[in-house]
Amino acid sequence: MENKVSITEIVRDELISFGSDNQHSDISVSKKWEIKAFTDFSKSNNDHTFYYNSREILKIRRLMVLLKGTEAIHFRKKTNFEIVIPAHLLPEVRDKPNKSGRRAYLRGAFLASGNANINGGNYHLEVIAREPKKLFESFARRSGLHFKSYIRRGKIVYYLNSIDDIISFLTLIEAVDTVLYIYDTLLRRRVRNQTQVLVNYDLANTGRSSRAAQKQLRKIEELRTAHLLEKIPPSLREIAEVRCNNPDYTLMDIARALNLTKSGANNRLRRLLNWKYNQD
Repeated sequence: MENKVSITEIVRDELISFGSDNQHSDISVSKKWEIKAFTDFSKSNNDHTFYYNSREILKIRRLMVLLKGTEAIHFRKKTNFEIVIPAHLLPEVRDKPNKSGRRAYLRGAFLASGNANINGGNYHLEVIAREPKKLFESFARRSGLHFKSYIRRGKIVYYLNSIDDIISFLTLIEAVDTVLYIYDTLLRRRVRNQTQVLVNYDLANTGRSSRAAQKQLRKIEELRTAHLLEKIPPSLREIAEVRCNNPDYTLMDIARALNLTKSGANNRLRRLLNWKYNQD
């Protein structure tokens, strides 16, 4: 039985240090957009303080990477991991969002409040918010992604349930190793399913061949009991002899034994089954 595959932790583990060693200005702007997504999707936030808590250490580590160098970060551990920072110390986003900015915002939204799985035939990715997020909706739409949404326990859930859309989203947020992992999982699943189909086909075909052989043997026995085997045409007598001597032969085996085509052997066996003695 296949284990359930949680994509969420794989994505977070892959992206925990994403962009941390690259000092290019565009990366700096992208970090600001990703931080903004964390603040937009944080569970507790106001105009004066950014507060983020989670039981999942990978989320906190990613946020610490993004906020590296920012003063007045307070990180403490109770039952959860927590980050508290005065809002005025957060990096301010002044740049108009370009493609990398939109990509970073969507990445931050998923890392802050998303999850995904590909269990069996159930493909699902979601991002949860306390209220509608127009920026998220706009950036997703401009990136060619069409999230559906519904309300669950007073929160809005943006979701994708197509494997193609999920892969497109993960590719967009640059979780490329996760995408390769998904393709590998789907390929192994497909091979396993195809193998099972072939096994089932072989079993069904074997059963059908066995029933056909038994029917042919009963017909031959009826002819022998009635002393009619010598009266059937030589070609039918020949194939009856091969069948009697080789009850486990497939149709192809019989065809090879008589140097016939498969359709030729099938035609003779059908004529044998339908043969009736005519005294006239």
